Amino acid sequence: MPGIVVFGLHHDAMALVRLWALEDVGEDPGPGAFTIFGMTPPMRRHLTPGRLRLLGTPRRDEAELRTAAGALREAAGTAGRVAETRWGIAYPHRLESVVRERWPL
Repeated sequence: MPGIVVFGLHHDAMALVRLWALEDVGEDPGPGAFTIFGMTPPMRRHLTPGRLRLLGTPRRDEAELRTAAGALREAAGTAGRVAETRWGIAYPHRLESVVRERWPL
């Protein structure tokens, strides 16, 4: 499995922290959250022990990379649907179904 997958999972994990902010308070910390300075406040505010465990999912081989990718995808979907219900933020249900159909893990 290419090393770029590790980078992609890191990027997805940081996007998930933004989604957790949307889920929790209805606010996106923005793309500036992708710097260490921008990410510190959302990490402090929105990382519960369970969320932290998810971000620390092992990624040492292809099987673990697939597991991590699936877990991140599930968490992102859950956060997006909760934000839609709680805050009225539109969730792309059709896009999710296409992704699941075309790129199953």
